[in-house]
Amino acid sequence: MIIVQLLGGLGNQMFQYAIARSLSNLRGIDFRIDISAFDKYKLHKYSLHNFNISEKIANENELELFNASILKKLYKNLFEWCKPYYKKYIIIEKYDFKYDKNIFKIPENSYLRGYWQNENYFINIKRIIYDEFTIKNPLEGKNLEYSEIIRKENSVSMHFRRGDYVEDKTTNSVHGTCSIDYYKKSVQLMANKLSNPHFFVFSDDIEWVKKNFIINYPVYYIDHNDANKNYEDLRLMSLCKNNVIANSSFSWWGAWLNQTENKIVISPSRWLNDPRKSSTKHIPQNWIKI
Repeated sequence: MIIVQLLGGLGNQMFQYAIARSLSNLRGIDFRIDISAFDKYKLHKYSLHNFNISEKIANENELELFNASILKKLYKNLFEWCKPYYKKYIIIEKYDFKYDKNIFKIPENSYLRGYWQNENYFINIKRIIYDEFTIKNPLEGKNLEYSEIIRKENSVSMHFRRGDYVEDKTTNSVHGTCSIDYYKKSVQLMANKLSNPHFFVFSDDIEWVKKNFIINYPVYYIDHNDANKNYEDLRLMSLCKNNVIANSSFSWWGAWLNQTENKIVISPSRWLNDPRKSSTKHIPQNWIKI
C-alpha cells in the first residue's frame, strides 16, 4: 500500500494526491491519503473532498505501519540508512520541483512525504487526473454567470497570490510575490496574441488588486468566493481559454486543468526569491516564462 501525506494549500494537496494516484495506477498497488496533519496545521484545511477523487483516507491502523515504536524505528534505521532514498519505507522528497524517475521504483509499502510538484509524476494518467479533479457540485449563481462569459469571450485568467506570501515574513522571504510589471507584460503579450481579450482576475487579496492593477481591457474581478470555496476559483480559472499564473501551485493547477487546445499560459520565470533555489522545471515546456 502507498500512503501519501497531504499538507499545504489546495494546489499542494492536488500534487500530492496526483503522484500517489499515478504510482497506484502504474504499480497496481492500493493507495491512501493521510490527512492527519491537518489536525494541527491551521493555515489550510483538507480540501480534496470537493473533487471527484478516489478518496481513500488512511486510518490509524494503516498509519501505524509507518509509525512503529522507537525501538523498531531504530532497528529499521540500521538497515535503512544505506539505501537510496526512494527505496526506504518512508520516502522524503529529495528535489524541489525536479522530476526524479526513481520514484517509480519505490517499495510496494511506502509512505510519501513531500510536494512532488512536477507533471511528469502523473502525466501517464493525465486523463484520469482531468476527470478526478472536477468539482462535485454543479456551477451555480455567480460562478455559473461568470463561466458563461468565460466560454463566450477570449478569456484570460490572471492569478495574484498574496495572503501569507505577503503577511508571513518567512514565507515572503522564500516565495515573494510577482510584480505588477510581470502582470502588465503578460497583459500586453496576451493582447498581442489574442483578439479582444477579456481578463478574469483571481486573488486572495482582491481589494489590493483592484486598487493596484488597472488595465484598458475588459476585466472582471472575481471577488465572491471565499477561502472555503477556493476550489470554485480554481474551476473558473481552468475554464478560461488562456492563463497567467502566479508563483503558486494553485494557479499552476488552474492553467494545467485548462483543456483548451492551443491555450496560451504565462508563468513567472522565477518561482522563488532565492535564484539558487528557484526552478522552473515544473513548468510545462509550452508555457511562456516571463
